[in-house]
Amino acid sequence: MINLPLEKLKEILLGAGVIDDPAFQGVAEEAERKRQSPIEILISRGVLTKDYFLLLVARALGVERVNLGVVKIEEELLRLLPEDAARQRRAIVFGREPDGRFKVAMEDPTDLQAIDFITLRVGGQVKSYLAAEEDLNRGFLLYQKRLTQDYQQIIEESIQESLRSKVRGGLEEAAADLPIMAIVDNLIAYATSSRASDIHFEVLDDAVLVRYRVDGILHEIVRVPKEIHPAVVARIKILSNLRVDEHTHPQDGRFRYTSG
Repeated sequence: MINLPLEKLKEILLGAGVIDDPAFQGVAEEAERKRQSPIEILISRGVLTKDYFLLLVARALGVERVNLGVVKIEEELLRLLPEDAARQRRAIVFGREPDGRFKVAMEDPTDLQAIDFITLRVGGQVKSYLAAEEDLNRGFLLYQKRLTQDYQQIIEESIQESLRSKVRGGLEEAAADLPIMAIVDNLIAYATSSRASDIHFEVLDDAVLVRYRVDGILHEIVRVPKEIHPAVVARIKILSNLRVDEHTHPQDGRFRYTSG
């Protein structure tokens, strides 16, 4: 939520008749004791809602309020601002004005440093809009959706290439096949980007199910044909300095992966 100076917050709330001066002072003191914002205190008391507060802030700052939940953000606009920059600046490019300016949803539309950065990054003038914290967080998920589609396509293409190549020889030769290496590399890269804690391989009757554990929940990622499963396992064993020909006893190994 936007962090306003105490006096500005007081001016907005008193001007809207939400609270009087003595009551505001009491809320401010309670907020300091509890290490919360005065707005959090007022919302918890039912004095006002978060949406109404954001409406008051938008009016006071002379900006428009945007609900990203009802806005379709085009792919080319999303690509203008990388995910790490969008999260750091708490901003998302979501549209264009008739005059060509980029519409930017921001948690704090008065953040001039962020606006200057975004202006340089997108290569054009911007118009800032006030957005709720929850709206921005949902908007950031669009980056993950795009990433999912990109990685799944890459992995599927590598799987098909591996099936076409049909490397002859043992498991070590198969594990060194470029498509197999690409499958494993991209599975790990995608898991890192997804902030997954585990990668699970589950052998089914007709395929091998690959799932990631993210925030304690398993998510299906891709199904790998059983024909290439031994080569994928062999590739992981080689990376972990394990014996490729050992199938009856458990082995303990590890490897380091550097992302970025």
